[in-house]
Amino acid sequence: MPDRMRNIEAQGVNGIPGAQLARHDQHNKFINYLKKRGTDPSMGNLYAVSIAPPGVFQNPYDKGDINNSLYRNFVGGTGNEEMRRLINMYATAVNLPSKQMTTGQIVTIGSPYKYVTGTAYSQISITFMMPRNHSLRMLFEAWMNMIISDANQYVEDYDEYVCPYLRIYKFERGFGDKAYLADGYDEQLNKHFIKKTDREKVRLNELTACFELRNAFPYNIGSAQLNNNDSRLLTYSIGFNFERYRFFPRNNIRPKIKDYANIDNQVSENSRRRFFFGGD
Repeated sequence: MPDRMRNIEAQGVNGIPGAQLARHDQHNKFINYLKKRGTDPSMGNLYAVSIAPPGVFQNPYDKGDINNSLYRNFVGGTGNEEMRRLINMYATAVNLPSKQMTTGQIVTIGSPYKYVTGTAYSQISITFMMPRNHSLRMLFEAWMNMIISDANQYVEDYDEYVCPYLRIYKFERGFGDKAYLADGYDEQLNKHFIKKTDREKVRLNELTACFELRNAFPYNIGSAQLNNNDSRLLTYSIGFNFERYRFFPRNNIRPKIKDYANIDNQVSENSRRRFFFGGD
């Protein structure tokens, strides 16, 4: 940078440093960004939830008398569609995970400064609307009872009671696959109410991102109130702990750096250490 430009940058305009970098974006540009696909605002009511079954549900003959396939393989598969759909459709509210950098502090002379020491993750909760048969409540009751039974207070092995992943998928309005090609698309709309020339225009919501929580397990079943007032839906909030999460956006917005989202490839960092610290 030439000395003249460096002096302008340092001095700024009227004593304001870097004043030439202050933007004056027009209102119509803002409106265009709100309407443009990709920069339009994200909606908080379009999502899906998927939970992988932990080992205690997958090995019923070794871990207890869980012979009902409704609970044993509740992610999906033949004969297990009901519980998989209930988990997704009856999840009325989801608290997304937060991430915080833990810090230490150094005090020398003058103002102290902080440095990063690690990463801390929050707990999350999912609120479920209860079906008439209370099968969702029973799912988490059985899960927690197999983690630690109130009969003997013995805790199950960690790898057996955590689920490999809990995924929260994020959708946005429109721009997805063609609706008439999707499984389960409404036959009435497909055959009677939409012309063949128009059905190409009907799109599903677009899948834009995914939060993947690794090694999650329920630690709390929230309370619910029963009363004789007006009829209301019965809901329970289920709290989950997890080891870590990764956020997977669509490929076109991922930064061109190392695959930070792949947890398995980061278990060993030997090559990185050799690069930074030297050695063979």
